[in-house]
Parts: sequence; structure tokens; C-alpha cells
Amino acid sequence: MSTSATQDIPAPVFRTATTLLADLKQDDTTAVGILARHLQHLDVVDPALNTVVLTDRPGATGSAHRADEERRRGVRRPLLGVPVTVKEHIAVTGLPATSGDPGRADLRPPDAPCVSRLREAGAVVVGKTNQSAHGRDWQTYNAVYGITNNPWDLTRTPGGSSGGGAAAVAAGIVPIDLGTDTAGSLRLPAAFCGVYAHRPTEGSVAGLRPAPARPLPLPRMTEVGPIARSADDLRMVLDVLAPAVPGTHREASNLRGLRVALLSPPRWFDMHPDVESAYHRLADVLASHVRALTWCTPDLPGGLTAQHDTFLAVLAAQGARLTPQEEREAFAAALSSSGDPRDDAWASGLFPTSGTRACWARHRHQLRLAWDDFFDTWDLLIAPVTSVVAFRHDPGKAADWFSTLDLGGRTGRYNDLFFPASLAALPGLPATVFPAGTSPEGLPVGLQVLARPGDDRLSIGFAGLLADLIGGYRPPPALEGGQGHRTPREPKRRMVCSARSTSRSKPSW
Repeated sequence: MSTSATQDIPAPVFRTATTLLADLKQDDTTAVGILARHLQHLDVVDPALNTVVLTDRPGATGSAHRADEERRRGVRRPLLGVPVTVKEHIAVTGLPATSGDPGRADLRPPDAPCVSRLREAGAVVVGKTNQSAHGRDWQTYNAVYGITNNPWDLTRTPGGSSGGGAAAVAAGIVPIDLGTDTAGSLRLPAAFCGVYAHRPTEGSVAGLRPAPARPLPLPRMTEVGPIARSADDLRMVLDVLAPAVPGTHREASNLRGLRVALLSPPRWFDMHPDVESAYHRLADVLASHVRALTWCTPDLPGGLTAQHDTFLAVLAAQGARLTPQEEREAFAAALSSSGDPRDDAWASGLFPTSGTRACWARHRHQLRLAWDDFFDTWDLLIAPVTSVVAFRHDPGKAADWFSTLDLGGRTGRYNDLFFPASLAALPGLPATVFPAGTSPEGLPVGLQVLARPGDDRLSIGFAGLLADLIGGYRPPPALEGGQGHRTPREPKRRMVCSARSTSRSKPSW
């Protein structure tokens, strides 16, 4: 992407949705104009990024025109005229939902409930963003759409599995993307790309499909949530997706009244010095701004490690039903010889029984009670999102369970990245990711803040207040007229769709 090209893009593409709505209210612009600027920006910067892999330009243009007409008639909707994208596997009428699997190319389900909520709120659905195949990696690439690059450094991953959405929001292509999070799929990409994201309280948001008739003792652990450039935008989308979040509806009007804990991770979870430094810098800044601050390890049944192990077992059990028994047996044998207790936990989920499921359900219930006790004492818990900043593309890591990460002179397990995800996923806690500065190499560092179930607006509000102390989102330097990045190999292809036709083209670099 050239410097001159990016300088031709109007600044409003980097504005938040909240600011765009204020511009619309003041008649400073139109929804059609906002959409046109964002599509122009997409055409300039996305060939080098490959974030938005499906677009419905006729549909989006029609939605923008209707938004302008509704505004002229005095109709009020919370997202009226705001461009948004959604993760590829979330159903959008007329567009494929392949999950990066070529065998699902003809699957075109109607709008998921979460997408219907966005449309009802007046959002302009531009298209879909790339993800890892079936959402099963912390990098974003697949056989249908190819690889997505991080706008801070094209040689690095934006994270996964909602990496296309995080990269698109960071690059100014859209102000809001809707993704999903099971094992950090919203949170890790937001941290790698320097943006905000929110994993909502379990079961509170209109999701991928109609809610089951009764809650299950063991959750699927997948929640739909927004990626954005500000905490205010997260709150606005949450109000659309979850207008009746259960709980206390607590707000964060200022930092002074908050009791904040910082997680002391288990010894086996190591962080790169760049992440650890940002974590401790935040603690130093917060010390004089909150009511109480401490480093702690929550008192959980079996400890943090036991919660993580149950999370791994449940996650393995979810995939076990899709894997032939002989493959699971071979994998279990390899895991048992590693000598790592985390591998034993995963192996225990490969052959689930009614007895093991009941054991996991009991442990989850005990964990939820323990977390409730913890949040009686502390309002919020800050924790890492990941052990590293964005690393260089290496699609082979997911295929090798025993692959590693460079932790700055030390070596860590790639699959230790499950640990930060497990903190919120198994007990069903809300978690908000916020930018926490940059590494010495200039790459974003993100952290997450967790709250009691139902206190989504408390964690989001806290993240917003932090922006005044440590800064929030800023555009990647290459998109502000700085030096361009080295370009890696070309993505495989991207798709541009409407409800009537489909065309395919390879992006130019």
C-alpha cells in the first residue's frame, strides 16, 4: 500500500461509530457518503490486508439510502447508517458462510439473530471478514479466502479466529465488526491489532442461532461480540445485541470508586517481556487512580490451573464428536507421552462419557460460585489476553500441537494461548479487551478486564476510562502516511458477492 494512496483517503474512515452518528445527527454527512468513503478506503488498503473477503455492495448501498431517507423522516435507530462487517461464519442472507471450508461453498443461510438485530438497529452490513478455518487457530487463513495480514506489519498475523474483523477495524475499513469468541477468537485479534473487543456475559447476546429451549450445564462457550475502535462503540453495539443483560447493570462513571485486581498467572504461563512490561506499566498508572489495587490469584476450586484444565477438556470434547476414533486414539497417545499436565487435560476430553461430563459440570458450577465470591470483594480483574504480541505468519503452528512461541529468550507452548481465553469462557464471565500501548518494535499490546456476569457495562466503561490514562486506539502508522510494510505472499483469493451474483478475483498487492 503506498503512502500517497493512503493520504488520499478522508480522515473520517478512522472515526468511531459514535462520532459518525454525531456527524449524521448534525447533518454534516450522509449514510451514503460514509459508506462511499469506507468502500473507497477498502479498495485502497484491503488488497494488501485481505480482511473483507465477501461484500454486498448493492445491498449496503440500498441500506445506506434507506438510512438517509429514515433520518429525513425523523426515524431514530441506534446504528442508523453505520457501516459494519461480520465474521465469515456468521450467517448473512445472500452471502456464503463457509467457515473457510471449500466444502461449504454453497451454504448460504439467512441472517443469524445477531445480524437481524444489527439490521433492525439501522446498521449497513457491508460484508464479511476473514477467519481461520472453522475458527480453529489464533491465525487467520483458510483454503477459501487465503491469509489475512496485520495492518501494523503485513508479515505478521492479525490473530484469530476473528482476525479479519480486528484487522479491518484497525485499518479504518469499518468502525465495527461482529465476531465470535470461544477460546479467545475476539480477544486475541483485538490485542494483536490494537483495538477494543468485548466477549459478553454467557447467553446474554442474540447469537448465531435461536437460543436453546433450556440452558445446558456445559456451555458451548461461544459468544458473539463486537470489535470496535472505542469502548463507547462496544457499549452501543452491546445495547443493540443484549438490551436486557441479566445482572446489576453497573456502570463505570469514574475510576476512583473501583476496586481492581490484577491477575498473577500460574507459574507455567510465561509472557514475553513486551507484554509483561505493558501489564506492569498499567499497574503503576492505576495505583493512584482507583480505590484499591492488588495483584492476586483468585481462590478457585483447584485453582486457576484446574479451571484451565476443565476448559481444555470441555473444548476437546466439543471437537471429539467430529473426529474419527482412530485419530483421537493416536492423538491421545502422543499427548500422554509429552509429560505436560495440560496435554493430559486435553486428552481427557477426547473420549467424553456421561460421568466425565457430570464431573466437568460440577466443577463449572463450583467455579461460578467462587468467581461470584471474588467479585464481592473486587469489582474487576485485569489479565493478559495473550503471552505475546503479533507474531510472524506461520500457518503450520496449528497443525502441530507441540509447536512453540518465542517469549524473548524463552520458549513457550503455542497452546498455552488457551489460558487467557479460559479465564472468561468456562465460568461465563464478560471480558473487555483494550489497547495497552505498544512494544519496543511498535506492535500493539492489549489486555483484558473481566467482571461479574451481567456487569458487561462495568468492564466496558472501565476500558473507556483507561483511554484517558494510557491512550486508546490509534491507526497503524503505515495508514497515517508512514513507511509501508514488507509484503508477504499473496492471499489465495477473496470473494465479492451480492444476493444475485458471485465473482472472484485475486487481490493485487
